[in-house]
Amino acid sequence: MPDKLTAFQARAARAMLYVPVRTLAKRSGVSDSSIKRIETGFGVPENVSAELRDRLMKFFEGRGFVFTWSEEIGPGVSWNRRLRERHTKKQAPKPA
Repeated sequence: MPDKLTAFQARAARAMLYVPVRTLAKRSGVSDSSIKRIETGFGVPENVSAELRDRLMKFFEGRGFVFTWSEEIGPGVSWNRRLRERHTKKQAPKPA
């Protein structure tokens, strides 16, 4: 199962990026309606093609996300600290 993005992992990764669906769609090349379908439920979303799920997963992995699966714990996601810092520095809002 670790090679398939679950709905939980997609929601968690987007939340960590702190971006709305529309922004993620523009950046990843996956439509906002497909992202919403991918994020629905808990398991591997079957209502979206494997190609779109893979595209979204590769987008996240390219930004340092690591997706895991454990029989004991279930799906998980973490974000590489070095890559996270590089991404958030670029995206940090300017002080008022």
